[in-house]
Amino acid sequence: MFRTRLRLLFLLSAVGTAVFLGIHMAVQHLNNVLATGELDPTSWASTIGRATQSGWVVIYILLLVFALYHALYGLRGIILELTTSEKALRAVNWLFIVGGVIVFIWASYVPLALMSSR
Repeated sequence: MFRTRLRLLFLLSAVGTAVFLGIHMAVQHLNNVLATGELDPTSWASTIGRATQSGWVVIYILLLVFALYHALYGLRGIILELTTSEKALRAVNWLFIVGGVIVFIWASYVPLALMSSR
């Protein structure tokens, strides 16, 4: 049952990644179609302007959560296909949990720091 929940989260994280990456890509590259009013959404001023808005920080962190879980769970599955040892299973699980938490903290620091600096 636990593996089924993890697999369901894996599939839902794919959907979440697609949604939030779609939002990010649309704002970055479809500014003429969306009429966002920005002259160049890829300029440094526009990027920092979005990064200091709390709504965008939430979108960026949710994109990070979904993409990180999806990538690490998929990579974990590939690695576990190579081994059948219970000891290796536990080591890989802990490695990915600790590594994922470290990457999440490290990557979410920047948008949170930019938002709090305004």
